[in-house]
Amino acid sequence: MHVKDSWLKIPAVILFIYILVRVLDYGKIILYHPLSNLKHDFYSYGPLLYFLKHCGFHASCSYWYNGFTAFTATPPGWYFFAYPLYYLTDNLRLSYYISYFLVFVLLGISIWFLGKRIGMTRLQRFAFFSFFVGNNVFVNTLRLGRIPEIFSWLFFLIGFFTLYYYKNRTLNSHFYWLIIPYTMSLLSYHAVAIFFSFLLLGFFFINMKRHFKPLFIVAFFSLLLSSFWWGYTLLHLDQIALLNYLSGAEAWWMFDEFTHFTSIAVIVLPLLTFFSFFLYYKTNKHLSNFSFFLPSLILIFFFFVGVLPFVPVFRQIYTHIYFSFMIFLILIFSFETDYISLRLPSDFLITLGLTLLALLTISISLYNTPFFDKPSVEQEKLATLLKEVDDTFIMVGSLSSIQSHRTAYYSYSAIELNKKTVEGHYPAEANGTYLKDVNFIHKSIASGDCAALLTKSRAYSVSYFLGYGPACATLSTCGLQEVNSLPPACLYKIPLLKTH
Repeated sequence: MHVKDSWLKIPAVILFIYILVRVLDYGKIILYHPLSNLKHDFYSYGPLLYFLKHCGFHASCSYWYNGFTAFTATPPGWYFFAYPLYYLTDNLRLSYYISYFLVFVLLGISIWFLGKRIGMTRLQRFAFFSFFVGNNVFVNTLRLGRIPEIFSWLFFLIGFFTLYYYKNRTLNSHFYWLIIPYTMSLLSYHAVAIFFSFLLLGFFFINMKRHFKPLFIVAFFSLLLSSFWWGYTLLHLDQIALLNYLSGAEAWWMFDEFTHFTSIAVIVLPLLTFFSFFLYYKTNKHLSNFSFFLPSLILIFFFFVGVLPFVPVFRQIYTHIYFSFMIFLILIFSFETDYISLRLPSDFLITLGLTLLALLTISISLYNTPFFDKPSVEQEKLATLLKEVDDTFIMVGSLSSIQSHRTAYYSYSAIELNKKTVEGHYPAEANGTYLKDVNFIHKSIASGDCAALLTKSRAYSVSYFLGYGPACATLSTCGLQEVNSLPPACLYKIPLLKTH
């Protein structure tokens, strides 16, 4: 590695301390089930781990959507990893956080040992971890609690360092260990697995004739070993809303104004990626370096010009995941550039610049990414009313005034109270037609159409309405039985139909 250790020490330590602060702060999830809508993906991942234990894998699960088959659309990699912890602790939030912490330890270990193989010093390995994990984009991923995505980045890193090590070396039998991280990537998170695949494609371009057979073996056995999941998904694709509900790629032309971080980053990060590659290749003019990164750079170019929202599969990758991929590449190019051949300012100015960059990314993170928030009094009111539900329920009314969302309570009701609901927080797992029909219940509340509300609710086995705000006024006029109220929250029950 050509980057100087003296440049990295201060910014790396600053970012590492910030990582520790954020990881420890997220430990509050052990004490509180989050009930806000402020950057929580626990609402989907936590319940699915709960469902794995209480329903099974590819088994019918009655907690959400009046029953659905868990893991039809969800890669199970991290859930299999976390399940033993859940089994041993019998505490979902504790096991969730332990797995969260372990993934970061494993990320550090992989960079520490594999980085050494490609010539990184100890400080460079420490700095690489700090810059990759401590930047604003990845810290936001930490705060969201997106453990399956982070888990997949672990195997991406293992795959990259393995391929980069063999880039200019003769392949041997150890190369086939690559089957394990690629399989785990496929089973953990589809977006990161796609980036992994672009690395494999780049490795193929280095020497198509020599690398074809080894890469074919790696790809074949990885797909074979992961087929128990993706094969099942393909066979049941018509029964789920996967292709309709996973859409996240953003382009420069989609923003009305360019004053927030995402709209700026969709332009700046690709340009930084191309510029850092220019410096890297200028000082490392070997065809293998160009070939290896070419597919990844083409992907980033398409992202930069704004066409990916029109491309199936790629449009379903969230923008922040593209950002993490670009930041990773920028770090690799920057660490590998031979700065001796470039005219650079003094070491002091470079160290100062990197330190200011570290402080800037932390400042952006502090502004853009809140710390863990324990439930408020108003949010707890709804959770209290949920305890009186003894049959299938649905939440109605907007919770934006208390910075919450009904999916938080669908998560809470399953994990903490063993309750069932007609909705959930993983629409990709449900049937698209079913989701549209159930959404009609919310439209009926908004329009005050009591007849339609009762008809559709009975059709989907709704027994209770947990309402908030103006929705409670509508529920009170529809002939429902009031169970309890903690204004502005309320709980109503549909009376039994009279039979003659």
